[in-house]
Amino acid sequence: MGQYTVPRLLIHATAGRLLLDPLARYVPGAMGAVDLYVLPSYDAAMISRTDDGWRLYPIGADDVPQPWSEETFVQTALQLLATA
Repeated sequence: MGQYTVPRLLIHATAGRLLLDPLARYVPGAMGAVDLYVLPSYDAAMISRTDDGWRLYPIGADDVPQPWSEETFVQTALQLLATA
């Protein structure tokens, strides 16, 4: 694959700003990782890609990873914005 650049996505919401930041194509236990940050605190939720598809890891350490969906993304974004 070689080296390549992937842009970040800055999301302006009415409650604040979020940053979707691609981390790596290959990480232990996954085939890719992205962080979703709330600005300016940089509290984050991780999103990873596995053989079963994309998984979103909620903010609480005891929470179980959720399959990627619009609903889980919005819920996690709202949780992050509430911590800002």
